[in-house]
Amino acid sequence: MKKRIIAIITAALLLTLFAFSASAAGSTATTETKSCAKGDTVTLNVSVSSTEGVNSGAVEVIFDSTRLELIDGSFNVQGALLSNFDKATSKGAFAFNGEGSVSGNIFSVRFKVLTDAPLGDTAVQCKIQLKAGNADLPVTNTEGKITVTCNHSFTKQDTTYQASPASCTSSAKYYYSCSICGEKGTSTFNVGEPTPHTYDKKVNTAGYLVSPVTCADTAEFYFSCACGAKGSEKFTGDAAFSHSYTESWLVGKDGHWHGCSACGKKKDYSVHIGEMCSVCSFVTEGDHFHSFGVEYKSSDAAHWQECSCGEKQNIELHTAGSDNKCSICRRQLPVISLPIGPGGDADDGEGVTIDFDKIRTENDLTVALITSVIVICAVGVIETVVFVTLRAVKKKKSSLDSEPAEENKGE
Repeated sequence: MKKRIIAIITAALLLTLFAFSASAAGSTATTETKSCAKGDTVTLNVSVSSTEGVNSGAVEVIFDSTRLELIDGSFNVQGALLSNFDKATSKGAFAFNGEGSVSGNIFSVRFKVLTDAPLGDTAVQCKIQLKAGNADLPVTNTEGKITVTCNHSFTKQDTTYQASPASCTSSAKYYYSCSICGEKGTSTFNVGEPTPHTYDKKVNTAGYLVSPVTCADTAEFYFSCACGAKGSEKFTGDAAFSHSYTESWLVGKDGHWHGCSACGKKKDYSVHIGEMCSVCSFVTEGDHFHSFGVEYKSSDAAHWQECSCGEKQNIELHTAGSDNKCSICRRQLPVISLPIGPGGDADDGEGVTIDFDKIRTENDLTVALITSVIVICAVGVIETVVFVTLRAVKKKKSSLDSEPAEENKGE
């Protein structure tokens, strides 16, 4: 019976209060602003600036019902004789027994955010009216809002948000997304495989060097990938330019010089000084003058410089470079193996016949050592490996080249 009386009185108050509107600025009523995730509940408070001489008051809650569900509301007015809020109409009222004052948080309203509510802001206004007798007290109402958020669960793996494409060092990366709202997360996951290397970069650094530049050959490098991986195909780098000059003097009939052992280019040319040159000790031998030149003749074993009369000088064994060419004469060196048949008899295998007399005649070399080593293999086969060491033991005193061309003098 008591509740029914309060409801009747509240209805009468509402009819009276909302029949009038506020006129001039006076009190200020402010509704809170808060954030809330989908499916959760949130309470907004309404505060009123201090106002005296109030007989009664009312509230009307205005909101978007497609995003929010109104749960309940309640007054917190100190000294009020009665107060009530009707959820069905979203309205409520309070009254004093005579006059009273209002100040601070006088009303609270509770909402549930719908699970299908769109993310973002939705406005909420709790419109407050105050009465002094039958006259309206001026109130300025400021609306609040609820910012709808998501209780993210960044567990969804799809290709909506790409972090980086696939490369030759890594597969494609994508961001996890929220399984509830689809928002992009910050963690990534991999999809697929890395792409193949593309060896199309020309990098002229030591890490990709095949053979260095010389005065006879250009430099060679391996192509590389953008990631730094080295390929197997080669490209030509710097043009040949660096000469390798002899430390000893090369001589001609009229002068001496240093010469490049690869291309023959001369430098530091000067004429002989005295009958026995005080610089290179050159002495002419009879009517014939040896002309050796700077270019080398060679065999598989050695190289030398040779006069037209057959005289040889600077007889040396080849010195193999990294490209399997002699570093002095640039001859391509053969790969020699000396297989001996099982049992140690050279006639039982394919064998190799070495004509040492021919080597001695051509290169003025003497065979210094032939060593046979018997190797017993794990399977019981006996092999003989022959090591041949050649050493130059005879060099005739000779000269190298004829007098240099006129344009080479003084180089």
